[in-house]
Amino acid sequence: LGAALHHYEHALADTISRAGGVVTSFRVIEPSTSGGSRLGWVRDYAIALRRARSHKPDAVVVLWPVLGYLDFALIRAVGIRRGKIVIHDPTPLVRSVGYGRGARLVARAMRSLHAITHSAKAHAEVAEHLGEARTLRTPLPIQSSAPVTKQQSAGAIRVLGQYKPSRDVEALEQIAS
Repeated sequence: LGAALHHYEHALADTISRAGGVVTSFRVIEPSTSGGSRLGWVRDYAIALRRARSHKPDAVVVLWPVLGYLDFALIRAVGIRRGKIVIHDPTPLVRSVGYGRGARLVARAMRSLHAITHSAKAHAEVAEHLGEARTLRTPLPIQSSAPVTKQQSAGAIRVLGQYKPSRDVEALEQIAS
């Protein structure tokens, strides 16, 4: 997960930079990698959000919510008025903090904060909870690279990862086409 998030962060930063934006990143290492506690992880996350706010950004984008929909409340609590949270999987594979009915109601009350999704299925599910106007669907960011020549192209690409029947593979189909 750490490697995937790292790649996602770099691709998004590259996309925003190519569009003329300025990106400052703040990272918080999850307990499974850092060896720390979950409470320490949330504390470090809140500190990172306050540091981000101190840079007076146009918006803060959280790439992976630490507390699911409760991140909306935490972002507001540290004084961030314009924020966006990327919700990759509104129905996590494992039981996760912050995805229940109460957390979704709390997020719905944070009206100036938005969710970002990358697939039609995720967009529909998040929009059902937050409202269509607060749910933005964008393509997955793709890091710029050297153009692929005929010699570099692959005949087949296999994608390995976690599977669940409801997994939306629309993004992979779009990239393939």
